[in-house]
Amino acid sequence: MEGEVDMAIGGVHHRTIGPNGFFGVTSMLDGRPAVATVVTRTPIQRTRLTAAPCASPAAVSSRSSSAPSQTPAHARTSTSWSPA
Repeated sequence: MEGEVDMAIGGVHHRTIGPNGFFGVTSMLDGRPAVATVVTRTPIQRTRLTAAPCASPAAVSSRSSSAPSQTPAHARTSTSWSPA
């Protein structure tokens, strides 16, 4: 990921994730619902992985956004931006 996002768990700021960081991996691996919400601090570019990234080349995609908004960690298809 390029850019910065804030991660909140239960509405409480947990950490800020910066360039080369990642989120949503636990729910992707164990199949449980995500517990964190990610809000972009800056425009981001990220890579989307599915649970079986090696099974299909289509499982990985990159996307950019310069318009921020609140994005649940499990909604990996969304890249939006909203000021914190």
